Amino acid sequence: MRLAMAFLFLAALISAPGVKAAAPGQPFASYWHPASLLAWSPATDPDAPFNRSNTPLAATFVNPALNVNSHARLNEARVVSLVAFASTSGNPSQGGVTMPYYAPNYWQYMHELVFWGGSASEGIILAPNPTVIDSAHRNGVSVLGNVFFPPTAYGGQFQWVTDFLQKSGSTFPVADKLIQVAQYYGFDGWFLNQETAGGNAATATAMRDFIKYIQANSSLRVMWYDAMSESGSVGWQNALTSSNDLFLQDNGMVSDEMFLNFSWSASGLASSRTRAQNLARSSYDLFAGVDVEGSGYNKSLDWSAIFPETGAHVMSLGFYRPEWTRNSSSSVVDFYVRDNRFWVGANRDPGNTATTDAWKGVAHYIPAKSPITKLPFVTNFNTGHGSRFAVNGQTLRTGEWNNLSLQDVLPTWRWIVQSTGEKLIPDFSFSDTYYGGTSLKVSGNITATNDLKLFETSLPVSFNTSLRLAYKMGASGVATSMQAAFSFEESPTDFHFLDLGATTSAGWNTKTFGLGAFAGKKLAVLGLRFQSANAVNNYTIRVGQIAVYNGPISSPAPPSLVTVDGASSIDATTATARLKWTHSPDPVYYYNVYRRNPDNSRTWLGATPNNAYFVPEIKHTTAETFAPIEIETVGMDFGTSAVAAAKVFFPVTFVSTGAVWKYNDSGANLGTAWRAPSYNDAAWLTGISPLGYGDNDEATRVEDNSTPGYTAADTNRYITTYFRRSFTVANAANVTALRLAVQRDDGVAVYLNGQRVFLDNLAADALSTQTADSSLSGADESAYLSGTVDPALLIEGNNVLAVEVHQSSADSSDISFDLLLDADLDLSLPTFTISPANKTVIAGWPISLGVSARGAAPLTYRWQKNGQDIPGALASTLQIPTATTSDGGSYRAIVTNNSGSATSAGAIINVVPLPIIKPPALSPDGATAVFTFTAEAGLAYDIEESIDLISWSVAQTITGQAGTQTISLPAGQARHFYRLKIRSL
Repeated sequence: MRLAMAFLFLAALISAPGVKAAAPGQPFASYWHPASLLAWSPATDPDAPFNRSNTPLAATFVNPALNVNSHARLNEARVVSLVAFASTSGNPSQGGVTMPYYAPNYWQYMHELVFWGGSASEGIILAPNPTVIDSAHRNGVSVLGNVFFPPTAYGGQFQWVTDFLQKSGSTFPVADKLIQVAQYYGFDGWFLNQETAGGNAATATAMRDFIKYIQANSSLRVMWYDAMSESGSVGWQNALTSSNDLFLQDNGMVSDEMFLNFSWSASGLASSRTRAQNLARSSYDLFAGVDVEGSGYNKSLDWSAIFPETGAHVMSLGFYRPEWTRNSSSSVVDFYVRDNRFWVGANRDPGNTATTDAWKGVAHYIPAKSPITKLPFVTNFNTGHGSRFAVNGQTLRTGEWNNLSLQDVLPTWRWIVQSTGEKLIPDFSFSDTYYGGTSLKVSGNITATNDLKLFETSLPVSFNTSLRLAYKMGASGVATSMQAAFSFEESPTDFHFLDLGATTSAGWNTKTFGLGAFAGKKLAVLGLRFQSANAVNNYTIRVGQIAVYNGPISSPAPPSLVTVDGASSIDATTATARLKWTHSPDPVYYYNVYRRNPDNSRTWLGATPNNAYFVPEIKHTTAETFAPIEIETVGMDFGTSAVAAAKVFFPVTFVSTGAVWKYNDSGANLGTAWRAPSYNDAAWLTGISPLGYGDNDEATRVEDNSTPGYTAADTNRYITTYFRRSFTVANAANVTALRLAVQRDDGVAVYLNGQRVFLDNLAADALSTQTADSSLSGADESAYLSGTVDPALLIEGNNVLAVEVHQSSADSSDISFDLLLDADLDLSLPTFTISPANKTVIAGWPISLGVSARGAAPLTYRWQKNGQDIPGALASTLQIPTATTSDGGSYRAIVTNNSGSATSAGAIINVVPLPIIKPPALSPDGATAVFTFTAEAGLAYDIEESIDLISWSVAQTITGQAGTQTISLPAGQARHFYRLKIRSL
């Protein structure tokens, strides 16, 4: 079987069980064709910040003294997994609200993971999402993005190969973009699979040079798939031969690794090993491909050709689609059973893989490696998905979720239980958790001592090192019969034990031990011992955390500058939001995101190590306009910071899914008049969406033709069905964004108040009898397409949506229609743009104070004097027609909208009596007129002069001065008149 067939199976994933329709605002992992990749920039891609991983690639080790399986050979073969987590276009960036999800948790046997995908219709270049990168890197596993040029039979176009390999001078522009993508998103390289026919030897040479360019200009890894040969033609060698070794080694390294096609033979692998060695390359850079997509561990395989029982490994192992363990399972529990058998074998013990089953598990051949080399080390046994989420023993979310970014480093060995009697059974539990969605559950009968080996470590112990465990038995005062077990590298099989005693509560208990007595040593194994002087039947204990750390638990700094980058409605009581913040200056395991509830409790909304997070679900009541959001830093030792706060304002849903619509299913040609708001649709029928026929999931079935009722065999159906719905908008000016999501099958046009605002799969000038451009099938029929609408098209009061859905042909079997329309309102707090100013006025004058404010309408005002409301002063201006001295004081305005209030700066009003002005006196020589008067600060005094009592000019001005003022003016020879004019500043 060729890897090309992966294209067919990938398409089926779109409608896989457990996959929900995308929430509005949902960011997805990036995918491109070569031309669109060249146009990509993280600065212009709104989803790019949500696709970054901040988790570095951990170093790993294997302690030879702790190799639990004598068959497993150290420092030889490696394992790569090609995994498709969803369709190319359907990989959410940061998890979701379903529990069924492929959660790799046997990273200890993997060297690399390829984020498999790519298709002609979606994009042939796929970058991994950050949840996979975070989890893999935490466990020391590299992650590669995928480039898949499909065969022409599956839509491949050789032009894409030409675009991919284009040069600009001495550079390869697409290679530069591949480097930029990997470095920005934080993954480790690319898997290249060229299966499109049409190439020649020049194509192969260009591909070799392209790969070398990546090697010379980055530290990225490249894995080549055995498809295109050195002649440029597509042909699978199933071995390393003279026809494809150009892509591995040619005057230096080309690719870091090569994935050999599935139809290999033992002799072909042996010759491949020899050729690799002759090229001065390790044969472990070659990966024998094993397709397990269809049958998993039931696959018939010549294991001895790769891993001889009596000699060195021939080469490494490449799994294609090991997520079979999830896709073939009947439940999450069944997935874990299958996944354990796939990696560990039928005995559920990596140290005991003896079985008559041909599939002995990867642990039979590959020793487990560990990334646990640094303190602090904390595991909550969180596998990265669940049906609840707990924080320190308190359940803060009920409901399914998945997010591999939150997956802890899980036990190295699953499971090694040593006992001379009945063995206890360890497993993951989803029903009661301490931190995250899973805990370790150990159950059974204690008839003898049981030793459970969990983690291989290399952890330095200091004078202030502590070991903490969280555990639960469901009752207080119950003997745990459990001890912490650990050994040191100097003697890794000699264990020390610390007894946890009895529980002190029915809930989660914690116990901390100081390890200072062992300072200078290195922990090699962490485990648990279970023993009791008397037999214990039906024993069950849950272990929620094991932590090893130095000093007191930290209190890291919170993130800063939290912003809400948009919110959307799923329905009237559920919203999504996109959040961003500035990274804490301290080391971060991840950030918890909470909603503070009206009763002051908290709901966990999700978490990420990233600086941006998409919240997939915020529940709220219809009366709430916003939700308080709190983000806390979780440190590497699981200490937490103070919270950074923000508010998510909920969009207003004008039309929800499942709404009542009017519809016309008569088959008539309604022309264009039906789109207008004034159109009379009183005679139309009404029904709840989704509306349609043929899929058996519609809430309202409409007629398909003139024969009443739906008959699947009919082939003469109406082409067009019409839908209308009115909705009311108050304060249309407050709407800052308007979005719709449309479910349609096949073509659709949407009109708002007579203006077309959305068109899909239909000609722009389509007549009512015109068919849709193409027929939809599968998940496309139920998908919701998103679009934005100009909010300026809304009008105050009644608005009308009009929708026409077109069949692709008269014999098309089904139609579907539903629609969501929501809006962002300007719900910002009011702010003052103009505040009242200080004034001094003379008694008897009018007083006028004014303010200007901005913010979401409606804005209301009230005025206060000396902190007390002024009755009736409810406008943006305050008028006092005739001031008295009692009107002096401090005045301020308060403006309020639905989001809150703001208070202006205070203005001091000073009311003074009319000044006493002495008549002007002439100097003895008659040349000067002298004015004397008492001035007040805050007033301006203009001395004006005239010779005719008609035209006046300002001779002198005194501004803002207080006290007795004396002004002397030349009297002149002609007759002069003078007057004093007083004005407020």
